[in-house]
Amino acid sequence: MVAAARTRAFCYVDDLIDGLVRLMMSKDDVAGPVNIGDPEEFTILEPASVAIDLVASRSCIVHRPRPQDDPRQRHPDISRAQEVLERKPRTMVKEGRRTITHFENLPIDQAVRAMLVEQGRAARLRYKD
Repeated sequence: MVAAARTRAFCYVDDLIDGLVRLMMSKDDVAGPVNIGDPEEFTILEPASVAIDLVASRSCIVHRPRPQDDPRQRHPDISRAQEVLERKPRTMVKEGRRTITHFENLPIDQAVRAMLVEQGRAARLRYKD
């Protein structure tokens, strides 16, 4: 299985915190595991491609063999969270792309920006085959 076919489920921090707070505030009889993730599953290639496009990166995607311990399914079952916490994720991954735009529009010192760009170049060189 190539990297493009591998999947992951993502959860926005806001949704994670909401789930944790609801779990902490729940009745004492709520015990055991409660999955507060997001059941929407994506291939690794999807968010990687979107990120590269959104930040106009010159990065390239490298496909590697799947590690032996890589789970085949990432689709979390959140039915218990929906039942006992009356909770489900509010921020869909596609909607959350606005986070990149938000950070790009923040004022940043030119020296800091240059340093970050240089660090990105150095990281690409380190991880390049």
